[in-house]
Amino acid sequence: MRRFAPPTRREISLLLFCLTIFTLAYNLDNSFRFLGFDTSATQGAVWSRLGFGTAALLRDGRRPIGWRNTLEDTIFGGWAWKDGQVAGQQDEVGQEKGIGPHSSMWMSRKEMQATWSFGQGPSVGDGFRKWRDDVPTTKLVLHRPGLTILDQAILFNGTIYIVTDAPGDFPSVNSIAYPRNTGDKWAVISTQDAKSILGDHGGIIYGVSWMSPDPVPHNSTLFELWSLHSQQKERDASWPSYPQRLFLPQTPVFSDPDPDRNLITEYWLPRPRSDTGFHPYTLKTAFPSLTVLYKDDWNDYNEMEVPFVIEHLAVIDREVSSSLNLSPEILPEHWWEPIRRTMALFFDSYEPLAPVKKRWAWSQKKTITYIHRQDAPHADPTQGRLSDDSHEVLVHALGKFAKGYSVRLNIVSSLDGDAVEGSKWAERMKAVVKSDVVLGVHGPHLLDAAFMKPSPESAVLEFFSPGTASRERESIVNALGMKYVALWSDRTLSSDDIAYSPPPEGSETPVNADAVIKQLRTILNV
Repeated sequence: MRRFAPPTRREISLLLFCLTIFTLAYNLDNSFRFLGFDTSATQGAVWSRLGFGTAALLRDGRRPIGWRNTLEDTIFGGWAWKDGQVAGQQDEVGQEKGIGPHSSMWMSRKEMQATWSFGQGPSVGDGFRKWRDDVPTTKLVLHRPGLTILDQAILFNGTIYIVTDAPGDFPSVNSIAYPRNTGDKWAVISTQDAKSILGDHGGIIYGVSWMSPDPVPHNSTLFELWSLHSQQKERDASWPSYPQRLFLPQTPVFSDPDPDRNLITEYWLPRPRSDTGFHPYTLKTAFPSLTVLYKDDWNDYNEMEVPFVIEHLAVIDREVSSSLNLSPEILPEHWWEPIRRTMALFFDSYEPLAPVKKRWAWSQKKTITYIHRQDAPHADPTQGRLSDDSHEVLVHALGKFAKGYSVRLNIVSSLDGDAVEGSKWAERMKAVVKSDVVLGVHGPHLLDAAFMKPSPESAVLEFFSPGTASRERESIVNALGMKYVALWSDRTLSSDDIAYSPPPEGSETPVNADAVIKQLRTILNV
């Protein structure tokens, strides 16, 4: 017999058979999948029957249903699991923003992806869009006079264009923003006109943009914009949870005139920034991801000669709106809680909305904060100043009340920056976020009370000069679910008594300390 005889037919058959068995066994998962079986369950069953191990795990980390036992059900539970979600988190589904042990809002992967713009979200290559003849059209999302939400409004050469072939579906532009003709004009145009005016491409401003075109900033702006944002989020779960930017097209960065560059010698001196209606630290703490764009930034967009599509635009114009749009009836229940929570966490002082009742009475000690303006040189029509005698008597009475009823007392100034004895912003806000009651002379500084911890006793006491009053703080405080008390010296004003009547320039406000203490005892139930 020759040493290298050709293989016989029998040998070739055996070799092919062995190779086939080896290939199938080596790729067992793919083999079962090719035959139409559940690979995890089938593989576990086969190896267990042969005594070579336990059942394989499914994608959720559990064994196949036929291989589960009482111990596994006890440890893991009987939760149903869906791809793209977390098993065992049913209590989180649909919870309010800022509520619950994790203070978060549950959202499935599918819902989260729906909030991404233009598919999988913007990237560095998505800054511009070539639309050619398919010009983006504008959609009206929500409108009340002075409060409007638009999708795909287009900013170009100083005008905000509403592109639509159904102009009757949109309100008058004068009910969206007051016609000032100073850099933020509005116009409604057809898609045909848009092709010739806007061209065939443009930039995209992604996300939610807020806009306040008022020439005089107001400290209720942030409250109204966030309330509008929250209402839309309540109606549409796919609406983005957070705004990206705030446009102030009428407000310059600095309040003083631009200096002549050729005459600047002391270039290191800081310039006074414009009043935006809110403290810059408050904005950066409560809205850390919100960018503020001023008149100078707005002009940059206008001078680029390229249209920009604003994906979502929320506009509030106080000159068009008849009043503050903060009616508790139209606001979501916990509309302000995410913002308050962010501020409280900054000072490591967050308490949930519904804390567990404390066992010991001393652990429920109440806190009141008196915000004064005695460091101000004089009062003005928008914010007052107590007379020195009234201030001293009130401080003494508050100290006696705090000691007698075991109440914490904070006395802080509303002024900072150039004020020699003014409290720092952090000192003032740290006191406020832990407070149950905030009191002080009339003025926008009292709106810091919006960041108080919520409780049945939460209240704001505002002191007015007799014969003067304003409802601005009352509307916001009521929208936040807090009590509001207005005082004329020793007289408590009803809501009907509060009508706008500014005090004369430089007038100081008297206050009756006994009347204040009486109100505090009623509010704190002591």
